[in-house]
Amino acid sequence: MIHWCARTYHSSVPLKAATAESMCACQPGTYRSGNNCESCPPGSYCVGDNFIKTCPVNSNTLLEEGGKGLATDCKCEKGYFRALETGLCKVCDAGYF
Repeated sequence: MIHWCARTYHSSVPLKAATAESMCACQPGTYRSGNNCESCPPGSYCVGDNFIKTCPVNSNTLLEEGGKGLATDCKCEKGYFRALETGLCKVCDAGYF
């Protein structure tokens, strides 16, 4: 059996059992750009499926930070908090921050 994915890549769902290098996915926190794995840009996260996902509304990663791999790496913006029931950032009540 030939292993198509070089060390730079990994094979993951939905790209499991890659049969060509073009099907290989980058590690979480990175996305594929041509033949390279690039750090996920600030304001987004990359779970290892080769796509950049934008942080949910009212959340962001730190401007100087990239390479995030989970939606929870996106922190609520000032004046918002993460609601336990939905995981989304909601505006703080008056007098709270």
